[in-house]
Amino acid sequence: MRLDNPVLNRELIENLRSPRAFIMQAIFILALGGVVVVAWPPEMELGLQAEISRKIYQTFAWGQFVLLALLAPVLSAPSVAGERERKSFDLLLTSPLSPTDIVWGKLLSALVYLLLLAFSSLPVFACCLLLGAVGGRLIASTYAFLFAEAYACGAIGLAASTFIGRSRNALAVSYVVILPAAMVLIFANPIFNVPAIVTLSLFLALVGTVLLVLAQRRLRKPFDQAPVSADEENLEEQIGLVIDRRRFPDSLLSPRGSGQPLDESGNPAYEKELRFELFGQGTLLIRFLLQASLVAALPFFIAALATNGLWLYGYYILVFTILIAPALTAGVFTQERERGTLDLLTTTALGADRIIRGKLLSSLRSIGMLIMFLLPFMLMIWALSVPIREKVGVFYMTAGTGAVLLSTAVFVVLLSAFFSLVCRTTLRSMVGTYVTLALLFILPVVLHIVLVGLAGANLTDAGWLGGASPFFTLASFEAGEYRAGTFFLPLPNDAAGGFLAFYLLFSLGGSSLLLAGLYRLFSPLCQHRHDRGM
Repeated sequence: MRLDNPVLNRELIENLRSPRAFIMQAIFILALGGVVVVAWPPEMELGLQAEISRKIYQTFAWGQFVLLALLAPVLSAPSVAGERERKSFDLLLTSPLSPTDIVWGKLLSALVYLLLLAFSSLPVFACCLLLGAVGGRLIASTYAFLFAEAYACGAIGLAASTFIGRSRNALAVSYVVILPAAMVLIFANPIFNVPAIVTLSLFLALVGTVLLVLAQRRLRKPFDQAPVSADEENLEEQIGLVIDRRRFPDSLLSPRGSGQPLDESGNPAYEKELRFELFGQGTLLIRFLLQASLVAALPFFIAALATNGLWLYGYYILVFTILIAPALTAGVFTQERERGTLDLLTTTALGADRIIRGKLLSSLRSIGMLIMFLLPFMLMIWALSVPIREKVGVFYMTAGTGAVLLSTAVFVVLLSAFFSLVCRTTLRSMVGTYVTLALLFILPVVLHIVLVGLAGANLTDAGWLGGASPFFTLASFEAGEYRAGTFFLPLPNDAAGGFLAFYLLFSLGGSSLLLAGLYRLFSPLCQHRHDRGM
Protein backbone atom coordinates (compact mmCIF):
# COMPACT_ATOMS: atom_id res chain seq x y z
CA MET A 1 0.00 0.00 0.00
CA ARG A 2 1.34 3.44 -0.94
CA LEU A 3 1.79 6.00 1.83
CA ASP A 4 0.91 8.88 -0.52
CA ASN A 5 -2.39 7.35 -1.54
CA PRO A 6 -4.29 9.92 -3.69
CA VAL A 7 -7.68 8.44 -2.80
CA LEU A 8 -6.96 8.74 0.92
CA ASN A 9 -5.42 12.21 0.68
CA ARG A 10 -8.28 13.68 -1.34
CA GLU A 11 -11.07 12.37 0.86
CA LEU A 12 -9.29 13.20 4.12
CA ILE A 13 -8.76 16.80 3.03
CA GLU A 14 -12.40 17.07 2.02
CA ASN A 15 -13.78 15.47 5.19
CA LEU A 16 -11.47 16.75 7.94
CA ARG A 17 -11.51 20.39 6.80
CA SER A 18 -15.28 20.68 6.79
CA PRO A 19 -16.96 22.57 9.68
CA ARG A 20 -19.24 19.57 10.17
CA ALA A 21 -16.30 17.45 11.36
CA PHE A 22 -15.38 19.89 14.14
CA ILE A 23 -19.01 20.38 15.19
CA MET A 24 -19.62 16.62 15.46
CA GLN A 25 -16.47 16.12 17.49
CA ALA A 26 -17.34 18.97 19.86
CA ILE A 27 -20.88 17.63 20.40
CA PHE A 28 -19.53 14.13 21.03
CA ILE A 29 -17.00 15.28 23.65
CA LEU A 30 -19.54 17.54 25.36
CA ALA A 31 -22.02 14.65 25.56
CA LEU A 32 -19.45 12.36 27.18
CA GLY A 33 -18.43 15.12 29.56
CA GLY A 34 -22.08 15.67 30.49
CA VAL A 35 -22.44 12.00 31.40
CA VAL A 36 -19.42 12.27 33.71
CA VAL A 37 -20.80 15.42 35.39
CA VAL A 38 -24.24 13.85 35.94
CA ALA A 39 -22.93 10.50 37.17
CA TRP A 40 -19.91 11.75 39.17
CA PRO A 41 -20.52 10.63 42.76
CA PRO A 42 -20.26 12.89 45.79
CA GLU A 43 -18.20 11.81 48.75
CA MET A 44 -19.07 8.17 49.28
CA GLU A 45 -17.48 4.88 50.20
CA LEU A 46 -14.73 3.48 48.01
CA GLY A 47 -16.81 0.42 47.08
CA LEU A 48 -19.67 2.57 45.79
CA GLN A 49 -17.21 4.75 43.86
CA ALA A 50 -15.80 1.67 42.15
CA GLU A 51 -19.30 0.54 41.20
CA ILE A 52 -20.14 3.94 39.69
CA SER A 53 -16.82 3.92 37.84
CA ARG A 54 -17.58 0.57 36.25
CA LYS A 55 -21.05 1.75 35.20
CA ILE A 56 -19.69 4.96 33.66
CA TYR A 57 -16.98 3.08 31.83
CA GLN A 58 -19.40 0.45 30.56
CA THR A 59 -21.76 3.15 29.27
CA PHE A 60 -18.92 4.94 27.47
CA ALA A 61 -17.50 1.77 25.94
CA TRP A 62 -20.78 0.43 24.58
CA GLY A 63 -21.83 3.88 23.43
CA GLN A 64 -18.75 4.14 21.25
CA PHE A 65 -19.18 0.55 20.13
CA VAL A 66 -22.68 1.31 18.85
CA LEU A 67 -21.51 4.57 17.26
CA LEU A 68 -18.75 2.84 15.28
CA ALA A 69 -20.98 -0.08 14.29
CA LEU A 70 -23.61 2.31 12.91
CA LEU A 71 -21.41 4.86 11.16
CA ALA A 72 -18.61 2.71 9.72
CA PRO A 73 -20.86 0.96 7.15
CA VAL A 74 -22.53 4.27 6.23
CA LEU A 75 -19.15 5.69 5.24
CA SER A 76 -17.63 2.59 3.63
CA ALA A 77 -20.60 0.93 1.88
CA PRO A 78 -21.02 3.68 -0.78
CA SER A 79 -17.27 3.86 -1.49
CA VAL A 80 -16.99 1.56 -4.52
CA ALA A 81 -20.69 1.25 -5.39
CA GLY A 82 -20.93 5.04 -5.41
CA GLU A 83 -18.15 5.23 -8.00
CA ARG A 84 -20.11 2.84 -10.21
CA GLU A 85 -23.30 4.84 -9.76
CA ARG A 86 -21.52 8.09 -10.67
CA LYS A 87 -19.97 6.41 -13.76
CA SER A 88 -16.46 7.20 -12.50
CA PHE A 89 -15.45 3.64 -11.61
CA ASP A 90 -13.78 2.96 -14.96
CA LEU A 91 -11.60 6.05 -14.54
CA LEU A 92 -10.53 4.82 -11.11
CA LEU A 93 -9.62 1.36 -12.42
CA THR A 94 -7.60 2.78 -15.33
CA SER A 95 -5.56 5.03 -13.03
CA PRO A 96 -2.03 4.01 -11.93
CA LEU A 97 -3.46 2.95 -8.55
CA SER A 98 -3.45 -0.78 -7.80
CA PRO A 99 -6.48 -2.56 -6.32
CA THR A 100 -4.67 -2.58 -2.97
CA ASP A 101 -4.27 1.20 -3.08
CA ILE A 102 -7.91 1.69 -3.99
CA VAL A 103 -9.22 -0.62 -1.26
CA TRP A 104 -7.03 0.76 1.52
CA GLY A 105 -7.57 4.35 0.41
CA LYS A 106 -11.34 3.94 0.48
CA LEU A 107 -11.31 2.12 3.83
CA LEU A 108 -8.98 4.50 5.65
CA SER A 109 -10.74 7.58 4.31
CA ALA A 110 -13.99 6.21 5.75
CA LEU A 111 -12.53 5.23 9.13
CA VAL A 112 -9.91 7.86 10.01
CA TYR A 113 -12.45 10.39 11.24
CA LEU A 114 -14.36 7.76 13.24
CA LEU A 115 -11.15 6.58 14.88
CA LEU A 116 -10.20 10.18 15.60
CA LEU A 117 -13.62 10.66 17.19
CA ALA A 118 -13.16 7.57 19.37
CA PHE A 119 -9.59 8.46 20.34
CA SER A 120 -10.55 12.02 21.32
CA SER A 121 -12.69 10.57 24.12
CA LEU A 122 -9.65 9.10 25.89
CA PRO A 123 -9.35 11.98 28.44
CA VAL A 124 -12.99 11.45 29.41
CA PHE A 125 -12.40 7.72 29.79
CA ALA A 126 -9.39 8.48 31.97
CA CYS A 127 -11.68 10.14 34.53
CA CYS A 128 -12.78 6.65 35.55
CA LEU A 129 -9.23 6.01 36.77
CA LEU A 130 -9.83 8.46 39.60
CA LEU A 131 -12.76 6.42 40.90
CA GLY A 132 -11.00 3.08 40.83
CA ALA A 133 -12.06 -0.34 39.43
CA VAL A 134 -10.75 0.68 35.98
CA GLY A 135 -7.09 0.39 35.06
CA GLY A 136 -4.86 1.34 32.19
CA ARG A 137 -4.78 -2.24 30.89
CA LEU A 138 -8.58 -2.30 30.59
CA ILE A 139 -8.63 1.06 28.78
CA ALA A 140 -5.95 -0.07 26.33
CA SER A 141 -7.73 -3.35 25.57
CA THR A 142 -11.06 -1.54 25.11
CA TYR A 143 -9.58 0.88 22.59
CA ALA A 144 -7.94 -1.99 20.74
CA PHE A 145 -11.36 -3.64 20.60
CA LEU A 146 -13.02 -0.44 19.31
CA PHE A 147 -10.38 0.04 16.60
CA ALA A 148 -10.67 -3.61 15.54
CA GLU A 149 -14.46 -3.27 15.45
CA ALA A 150 -14.27 -0.17 13.24
CA TYR A 151 -11.80 -1.95 10.96
CA ALA A 152 -14.05 -5.03 10.63
CA CYS A 153 -17.28 -3.05 10.14
CA GLY A 154 -15.62 -0.83 7.56
CA ALA A 155 -14.26 -3.89 5.74
CA ILE A 156 -17.73 -5.45 5.71
CA GLY A 157 -19.17 -2.31 4.14
CA LEU A 158 -16.34 -2.05 1.61
CA ALA A 159 -16.62 -5.72 0.61
CA ALA A 160 -20.39 -5.37 0.18
CA SER A 161 -19.82 -2.22 -1.88
CA THR A 162 -17.38 -4.09 -4.11
CA PHE A 163 -19.61 -7.08 -4.80
CA ILE A 164 -22.94 -5.20 -4.96
CA GLY A 165 -23.64 -2.58 -7.59
CA ARG A 166 -25.69 -0.11 -5.54
CA SER A 167 -24.67 1.74 -2.42
CA ARG A 168 -27.96 1.44 -0.54
CA ASN A 169 -28.12 -2.31 -1.22
CA ALA A 170 -24.55 -2.66 0.02
CA LEU A 171 -25.48 -0.77 3.19
CA ALA A 172 -28.49 -3.03 3.79
CA VAL A 173 -26.34 -6.15 3.44
CA SER A 174 -23.70 -4.68 5.77
CA TYR A 175 -26.22 -4.00 8.51
CA VAL A 176 -27.79 -7.45 8.21
CA VAL A 177 -24.34 -8.92 8.87
CA ILE A 178 -23.33 -6.49 11.63
CA LEU A 179 -26.66 -6.20 13.48
CA PRO A 180 -26.90 -9.65 15.13
CA ALA A 181 -23.23 -9.79 16.09
CA ALA A 182 -23.40 -6.33 17.68
CA MET A 183 -26.53 -7.14 19.69
CA VAL A 184 -25.07 -10.43 20.92
CA LEU A 185 -21.90 -8.68 22.11
CA ILE A 186 -23.87 -5.95 23.89
CA PHE A 187 -26.02 -8.39 25.84
CA ALA A 188 -23.05 -10.72 26.53
CA ASN A 189 -21.15 -7.68 27.94
CA PRO A 190 -17.53 -8.91 27.90
CA ILE A 191 -16.16 -5.38 28.35
CA PHE A 192 -14.45 -6.03 31.71
CA ASN A 193 -12.91 -9.35 30.66
CA VAL A 194 -9.54 -8.31 29.24
CA PRO A 195 -8.57 -11.71 27.71
CA ALA A 196 -11.97 -11.97 26.01
CA ILE A 197 -11.65 -8.42 24.64
CA VAL A 198 -8.18 -9.12 23.25
CA THR A 199 -9.38 -12.36 21.63
CA LEU A 200 -12.35 -10.58 20.05
CA SER A 201 -10.05 -7.83 18.76
CA LEU A 202 -7.78 -10.34 17.04
CA PHE A 203 -10.77 -12.15 15.55
CA LEU A 204 -12.28 -8.91 14.20
CA ALA A 205 -8.93 -7.91 12.72
CA LEU A 206 -8.70 -11.29 10.98
CA VAL A 207 -12.23 -10.98 9.59
CA GLY A 208 -11.54 -7.49 8.28
CA THR A 209 -8.30 -8.57 6.60
CA VAL A 210 -9.96 -11.53 4.87
CA LEU A 211 -12.73 -9.30 3.53
CA LEU A 212 -10.25 -6.73 2.24
CA VAL A 213 -8.33 -9.45 0.39
CA LEU A 214 -11.59 -10.62 -1.22
CA ALA A 215 -12.40 -7.04 -2.23
CA GLN A 216 -8.96 -6.61 -3.82
CA ARG A 217 -9.39 -9.81 -5.81
CA ARG A 218 -12.82 -8.69 -6.97
CA LEU A 219 -11.41 -5.42 -8.32
CA ARG A 220 -9.02 -7.37 -10.54
CA LYS A 221 -11.93 -9.03 -12.38
CA PRO A 222 -14.21 -7.38 -14.95
CA PHE A 223 -17.58 -6.12 -13.77
CA ASP A 224 -20.84 -7.01 -15.48
CA GLN A 225 -22.36 -4.04 -17.25
CA ALA A 226 -25.83 -5.56 -17.76
CA PRO A 227 -26.99 -7.58 -14.72
CA VAL A 228 -29.81 -10.07 -15.17
CA SER A 229 -33.14 -8.81 -13.85
CA ALA A 230 -35.51 -10.85 -11.70
CA ASP A 231 -37.77 -11.55 -14.69
CA GLU A 232 -34.85 -13.14 -16.58
CA GLU A 233 -33.35 -15.18 -13.71
CA ASN A 234 -32.93 -18.92 -13.96
CA LEU A 235 -34.26 -20.54 -10.79
CA GLU A 236 -31.93 -23.51 -11.16
CA GLU A 237 -28.89 -21.22 -10.85
CA GLN A 238 -29.97 -19.63 -7.56
CA ILE A 239 -27.97 -20.58 -4.48
CA GLY A 240 -29.69 -21.13 -1.14
CA LEU A 241 -33.17 -19.67 -0.88
CA VAL A 242 -35.05 -19.76 -4.21
CA ILE A 243 -37.72 -17.15 -4.93
CA ASP A 244 -40.28 -18.47 -7.38
CA ARG A 245 -42.38 -15.49 -8.40
CA ARG A 246 -45.16 -17.79 -9.62
CA ARG A 247 -45.90 -19.17 -6.13
CA PHE A 248 -47.38 -17.77 -2.93
CA PRO A 249 -46.01 -16.12 -0.76
CA ASP A 250 -43.02 -15.37 -3.04
CA SER A 251 -45.34 -13.48 -5.37
CA LEU A 252 -46.15 -11.02 -2.56
CA LEU A 253 -42.51 -10.09 -2.19
CA SER A 254 -41.54 -10.14 -5.86
CA PRO A 255 -44.61 -10.06 -8.13
CA ARG A 256 -44.23 -11.47 -11.59
CA GLY A 257 -44.80 -9.23 -14.58
CA SER A 258 -48.03 -9.82 -16.50
CA GLY A 259 -46.41 -9.26 -19.90
CA GLN A 260 -49.23 -6.87 -20.81
CA PRO A 261 -49.16 -3.08 -21.18
CA LEU A 262 -49.95 -1.22 -17.96
CA ASP A 263 -53.57 -0.05 -17.88
CA GLU A 264 -54.62 3.46 -16.92
CA SER A 265 -55.44 2.49 -13.34
CA GLY A 266 -51.90 1.26 -12.71
CA ASN A 267 -49.06 3.30 -11.27
CA PRO A 268 -45.91 3.34 -13.45
CA ALA A 269 -43.87 4.84 -10.60
CA TYR A 270 -44.79 1.92 -8.34
CA GLU A 271 -43.97 -0.67 -11.01
CA LYS A 272 -40.68 1.02 -11.80
CA GLU A 273 -39.58 1.16 -8.14
CA LEU A 274 -40.61 -2.42 -7.45
CA ARG A 275 -39.21 -4.06 -10.59
CA PHE A 276 -36.21 -1.93 -11.48
CA GLU A 277 -34.90 -0.40 -8.26
CA LEU A 278 -35.27 -3.48 -6.05
CA PHE A 279 -35.28 -6.39 -8.50
CA GLY A 280 -33.55 -4.83 -11.49
CA GLN A 281 -30.38 -6.72 -10.58
CA GLY A 282 -32.10 -9.98 -9.74
CA THR A 283 -33.35 -11.39 -6.46
CA LEU A 284 -29.90 -11.96 -4.94
CA LEU A 285 -30.16 -8.99 -2.56
CA ILE A 286 -33.60 -9.86 -1.21
CA ARG A 287 -32.66 -13.54 -0.91
CA PHE A 288 -29.58 -12.64 1.09
CA LEU A 289 -31.53 -10.28 3.36
CA LEU A 290 -34.12 -12.98 4.02
CA GLN A 291 -31.63 -15.75 4.71
CA ALA A 292 -29.33 -13.62 6.85
CA SER A 293 -32.18 -12.13 8.89
CA LEU A 294 -33.70 -15.54 9.58
CA VAL A 295 -30.36 -17.06 10.57
CA ALA A 296 -29.57 -14.08 12.78
CA ALA A 297 -32.99 -14.36 14.43
CA LEU A 298 -32.24 -17.82 15.81
CA PRO A 299 -29.89 -16.70 18.64
CA PHE A 300 -32.41 -14.10 19.78
CA PHE A 301 -35.21 -16.66 19.56
CA ILE A 302 -33.26 -19.02 21.82
CA ALA A 303 -32.20 -16.24 24.20
CA ALA A 304 -35.78 -14.97 24.51
CA LEU A 305 -36.99 -18.47 25.42
CA ALA A 306 -34.13 -19.01 27.87
CA THR A 307 -34.64 -15.68 29.67
CA ASN A 308 -38.44 -15.50 29.28
CA GLY A 309 -38.00 -12.09 27.69
CA LEU A 310 -40.12 -11.43 24.63
CA TRP A 311 -38.67 -7.91 24.47
CA LEU A 312 -35.28 -9.34 23.44
CA TYR A 313 -36.60 -10.68 20.15
CA GLY A 314 -38.81 -7.61 19.70
CA TYR A 315 -35.73 -5.40 19.98
CA TYR A 316 -34.08 -7.42 17.22
CA ILE A 317 -37.00 -6.77 14.85
CA LEU A 318 -37.03 -3.07 15.77
CA VAL A 319 -33.30 -2.61 15.17
CA PHE A 320 -33.58 -4.59 11.93
CA THR A 321 -36.35 -2.24 10.75
CA ILE A 322 -34.55 0.93 11.80
CA LEU A 323 -31.32 -0.07 10.03
CA ILE A 324 -32.65 -1.74 6.86
CA ALA A 325 -35.57 0.54 5.96
CA PRO A 326 -33.43 3.69 5.43
CA ALA A 327 -30.88 1.70 3.44
CA LEU A 328 -33.61 0.68 0.97
CA THR A 329 -35.55 3.97 0.97
CA ALA A 330 -33.08 6.82 1.47
CA GLY A 331 -32.23 6.90 -2.24
CA VAL A 332 -35.71 7.05 -3.79
CA PHE A 333 -35.25 10.69 -4.85
CA THR A 334 -31.50 11.26 -4.50
CA GLN A 335 -30.66 8.46 -6.91
CA GLU A 336 -32.94 10.10 -9.47
CA ARG A 337 -30.78 13.22 -9.10
CA GLU A 338 -27.52 11.26 -9.23
CA ARG A 339 -28.59 9.46 -12.42
CA GLY A 340 -29.90 12.69 -13.96
CA THR A 341 -33.45 11.32 -14.34
CA LEU A 342 -35.31 13.59 -11.89
CA ASP A 343 -36.21 16.09 -14.62
CA LEU A 344 -37.56 13.27 -16.78
CA LEU A 345 -39.64 11.98 -13.89
CA THR A 346 -41.17 15.35 -13.03
CA THR A 347 -42.06 16.17 -16.64
CA THR A 348 -44.05 12.97 -17.22
CA ALA A 349 -47.83 12.88 -17.20
CA LEU A 350 -47.71 11.41 -13.68
CA GLY A 351 -48.64 13.81 -10.95
CA ALA A 352 -46.81 14.30 -7.69
CA ASP A 353 -49.41 12.17 -5.93
CA ARG A 354 -48.82 9.06 -8.06
CA ILE A 355 -45.05 9.42 -7.99
CA ILE A 356 -44.84 9.77 -4.20
CA ARG A 357 -47.43 7.06 -3.62
CA GLY A 358 -45.61 4.64 -5.94
CA LYS A 359 -42.23 5.18 -4.28
CA LEU A 360 -43.61 4.89 -0.75
CA LEU A 361 -45.79 1.84 -1.38
CA SER A 362 -42.97 -0.09 -3.05
CA SER A 363 -40.66 0.62 -0.09
CA LEU A 364 -43.32 -0.28 2.47
CA ARG A 365 -44.11 -3.49 0.61
CA SER A 366 -40.49 -4.64 0.64
CA ILE A 367 -39.85 -3.73 4.28
CA GLY A 368 -43.18 -5.14 5.39
CA MET A 369 -42.55 -8.49 3.76
CA LEU A 370 -39.09 -8.75 5.32
CA ILE A 371 -40.58 -8.08 8.76
CA MET A 372 -43.42 -10.56 8.22
CA PHE A 373 -40.92 -13.40 7.79
CA LEU A 374 -39.57 -12.61 11.30
CA LEU A 375 -42.91 -12.39 13.12
CA PRO A 376 -43.67 -16.16 13.35
CA PHE A 377 -40.67 -16.55 15.68
CA MET A 378 -42.21 -14.00 18.04
CA LEU A 379 -45.52 -15.86 18.07
CA MET A 380 -43.67 -19.10 18.83
CA ILE A 381 -41.80 -17.49 21.74
CA TRP A 382 -45.07 -16.28 23.28
CA ALA A 383 -46.77 -19.65 22.77
CA LEU A 384 -43.88 -21.76 24.13
CA SER A 385 -43.12 -19.71 27.26
CA VAL A 386 -45.61 -19.83 30.13
CA PRO A 387 -43.94 -16.94 32.10
CA ILE A 388 -44.16 -14.73 29.02
CA ARG A 389 -47.85 -15.52 28.56
CA GLU A 390 -48.43 -14.64 32.23
CA LYS A 391 -46.69 -11.26 31.81
CA VAL A 392 -47.67 -10.32 28.26
CA GLY A 393 -51.36 -10.61 27.44
CA VAL A 394 -52.66 -11.65 24.06
CA PHE A 395 -53.70 -8.06 23.27
CA TYR A 396 -50.24 -6.60 23.75
CA MET A 397 -48.69 -9.59 22.02
CA THR A 398 -50.74 -9.29 18.84
CA ALA A 399 -52.34 -5.88 18.48
CA GLY A 400 -49.81 -3.92 20.55
CA THR A 401 -46.64 -5.40 19.06
CA GLY A 402 -48.08 -5.33 15.54
CA ALA A 403 -49.10 -1.69 15.89
CA VAL A 404 -45.65 -0.69 17.20
CA LEU A 405 -43.78 -2.48 14.42
CA LEU A 406 -46.11 -1.25 11.66
CA SER A 407 -46.14 2.37 12.81
CA THR A 408 -42.34 2.30 13.21
CA ALA A 409 -41.85 0.95 9.68
CA VAL A 410 -44.17 3.59 8.20
CA PHE A 411 -42.47 6.40 10.12
CA VAL A 412 -38.95 5.27 9.16
CA VAL A 413 -39.86 4.91 5.46
CA LEU A 414 -41.47 8.36 5.37
CA LEU A 415 -38.53 9.92 7.22
CA SER A 416 -36.07 8.32 4.77
CA ALA A 417 -38.09 9.51 1.78
CA PHE A 418 -38.26 13.04 3.21
CA PHE A 419 -34.48 13.23 3.66
CA SER A 420 -34.05 11.74 0.19
CA LEU A 421 -36.07 14.65 -1.21
CA VAL A 422 -34.32 17.46 0.69
CA CYS A 423 -30.74 16.11 0.41
CA ARG A 424 -28.56 16.20 -2.66
CA THR A 425 -26.87 12.80 -2.32
CA THR A 426 -27.88 9.38 -1.08
CA LEU A 427 -25.09 9.36 1.51
CA ARG A 428 -26.31 12.60 3.09
CA SER A 429 -29.87 11.29 3.03
CA MET A 430 -28.89 8.11 4.87
CA VAL A 431 -26.77 9.95 7.43
CA GLY A 432 -29.54 12.46 8.11
CA THR A 433 -32.09 9.67 8.53
CA TYR A 434 -29.93 7.62 10.88
CA VAL A 435 -29.00 10.64 12.99
CA THR A 436 -32.67 11.62 13.36
CA LEU A 437 -33.68 8.08 14.29
CA ALA A 438 -30.85 7.90 16.81
CA LEU A 439 -32.02 11.14 18.45
CA LEU A 440 -35.65 10.04 18.56
CA PHE A 441 -35.34 6.33 19.40
CA ILE A 442 -31.86 5.66 20.85
CA LEU A 443 -31.00 8.84 22.76
CA PRO A 444 -33.95 8.46 25.21
CA VAL A 445 -32.73 4.94 26.05
CA VAL A 446 -29.22 6.26 26.73
CA LEU A 447 -30.54 9.13 28.86
CA HIS A 448 -32.71 6.72 30.83
CA ILE A 449 -29.74 4.44 31.52
CA VAL A 450 -27.59 7.40 32.57
CA LEU A 451 -30.20 9.02 34.81
CA VAL A 452 -31.49 5.83 36.47
CA GLY A 453 -28.40 3.62 36.44
CA LEU A 454 -25.75 6.26 37.08
CA ALA A 455 -27.39 9.32 38.62
CA GLY A 456 -30.01 7.44 40.66
CA ALA A 457 -32.98 9.37 39.31
CA ASN A 458 -36.54 8.38 40.14
CA LEU A 459 -37.78 5.53 37.92
CA THR A 460 -41.19 7.09 37.32
CA ASP A 461 -39.79 10.49 36.32
CA ALA A 462 -37.10 9.09 34.03
CA GLY A 463 -39.32 6.43 32.47
CA TRP A 464 -41.37 8.88 30.44
CA LEU A 465 -38.31 10.15 28.60
CA GLY A 466 -38.95 7.48 26.01
CA GLY A 467 -42.57 8.07 25.16
CA ALA A 468 -41.51 8.61 21.54
CA SER A 469 -39.26 5.51 21.44
CA PRO A 470 -40.60 2.09 20.39
CA PHE A 471 -38.03 0.39 22.64
CA PHE A 472 -39.77 1.78 25.73
CA THR A 473 -43.16 0.69 24.42
CA LEU A 474 -42.09 -2.92 23.85
CA ALA A 475 -40.35 -3.05 27.23
CA SER A 476 -43.47 -1.72 28.96
CA PHE A 477 -45.51 -4.71 27.76
CA GLU A 478 -43.67 -7.09 30.10
CA ALA A 479 -45.10 -6.00 33.45
CA GLY A 480 -43.56 -8.00 36.26
CA GLU A 481 -44.49 -8.38 39.92
CA TYR A 482 -42.29 -5.51 41.10
CA ARG A 483 -41.72 -3.42 37.99
CA ALA A 484 -42.57 -3.09 34.36
CA GLY A 485 -39.96 -3.31 31.66
CA THR A 486 -36.77 -5.35 31.68
CA PHE A 487 -33.45 -5.50 33.47
CA PHE A 488 -32.02 -3.60 30.48
CA LEU A 489 -34.67 -0.88 30.51
CA PRO A 490 -36.61 -0.75 33.83
CA LEU A 491 -39.82 1.29 33.61
CA PRO A 492 -42.63 2.40 35.96
CA ASN A 493 -45.27 -0.17 36.89
CA ASP A 494 -48.46 -0.42 34.82
CA ALA A 495 -47.11 1.86 32.08
CA ALA A 496 -47.89 -0.33 29.07
CA GLY A 497 -51.13 1.34 28.02
CA GLY A 498 -49.76 4.86 28.38
CA PHE A 499 -46.59 4.13 26.45
CA LEU A 500 -48.49 2.41 23.64
CA ALA A 501 -51.02 5.23 23.23
CA PHE A 502 -48.36 7.97 23.35
CA TYR A 503 -46.06 6.24 20.88
CA LEU A 504 -48.86 5.53 18.40
CA LEU A 505 -49.94 9.18 18.57
CA PHE A 506 -46.35 10.32 18.08
CA SER A 507 -45.56 7.98 15.18
CA LEU A 508 -48.84 8.56 13.37
CA GLY A 509 -48.63 12.32 13.89
CA GLY A 510 -45.01 12.38 12.74
CA SER A 511 -45.83 10.24 9.71
CA SER A 512 -48.66 12.60 8.76
CA LEU A 513 -46.37 15.62 9.00
CA LEU A 514 -43.68 13.91 6.92
CA LEU A 515 -46.19 12.89 4.27
CA ALA A 516 -47.56 16.44 4.10
CA GLY A 517 -44.00 17.75 3.82
CA LEU A 518 -43.26 15.38 0.94
CA TYR A 519 -46.28 16.61 -1.02
CA ARG A 520 -45.56 20.22 -0.11
CA LEU A 521 -41.97 20.06 -1.42
CA PHE A 522 -42.46 17.76 -4.42
CA SER A 523 -45.69 19.16 -5.88
CA PRO A 524 -44.26 22.59 -6.79
CA LEU A 525 -41.29 20.87 -8.42
CA CYS A 526 -43.58 18.87 -10.72
CA GLN A 527 -45.74 21.91 -11.44
CA HIS A 528 -42.68 24.01 -12.24
CA ARG A 529 -41.40 21.40 -14.70
CA HIS A 530 -44.77 21.15 -16.43
CA ASP A 531 -45.16 24.92 -16.66
CA ARG A 532 -41.68 25.28 -18.08
CA GLY A 533 -42.36 22.52 -20.61
CA MET A 534 -45.56 24.22 -21.73
